[in-house]
Amino acid sequence: MKLIVTLGPATRTLDDLKRLKDRGVSFVRLNMSHSSLEDLAECLEKARAIDLPFVIDTEGSQVRTGFLRRKTIALEEQDTVRIYADRIIGDGKQFCLTPGYVTGLLQEGDLLHIDFDTAILRVCDLSTLNKGYVLAKAVSGGAVGQNKAVIIDQVFDRKITMPVLTEKDHKAIALGRQAGVRHVAVSFVRSAACLDEVRRVTVGTMEIISKIECLDALKNLDEILAGTDFVLIDRGT
Repeated sequence: MKLIVTLGPATRTLDDLKRLKDRGVSFVRLNMSHSSLEDLAECLEKARAIDLPFVIDTEGSQVRTGFLRRKTIALEEQDTVRIYADRIIGDGKQFCLTPGYVTGLLQEGDLLHIDFDTAILRVCDLSTLNKGYVLAKAVSGGAVGQNKAVIIDQVFDRKITMPVLTEKDHKAIALGRQAGVRHVAVSFVRSAACLDEVRRVTVGTMEIISKIECLDALKNLDEILAGTDFVLIDRGT
């Protein structure tokens, strides 16, 4: 078993990393869903300076809320909200999803579980899509924050297919390869095909840690186990 520690604002100095290494940490990582490529480059340099193994942890094929003017948007049950495809600064009763193309794939009746059910919305009107947004109604009120995970429960057993690696992930892997990183943790692995794509992008230079955090991963667990180097059981849905 390996101990992977997530770096944050309180563990970003060289002395912090030295203390982590002295305490027997196996690897350190950044959550790339909440970190910039500049943050990654800085942490890679510090970890490399003290020979502390690093894991590139991908954003992966996930949907998130966009940026907000304030910290959160408060929704009550039955509130109607606009969900935009284009990037906007959300406020009031409107916000966007990233990646934006997902908005155009929604169907009436789809449920959007935001930030592990902090709020749940049901898509109720697609007629406004030509204006750049769809309408959804809150079936469970709560606070919608920015850059929060959105799980889409789709009607008619449809599946929204998303690439296993984002554009930012490609750049993060490139930075990792330049720094000699030997491991990549792949978020939202869904099948063996996801692993094939990651091996292609890493040119076989990194061992793969498959993060099991969605139903598709459980359904395809045998083929994922056959194709991965390590597994990490993550929270998810």
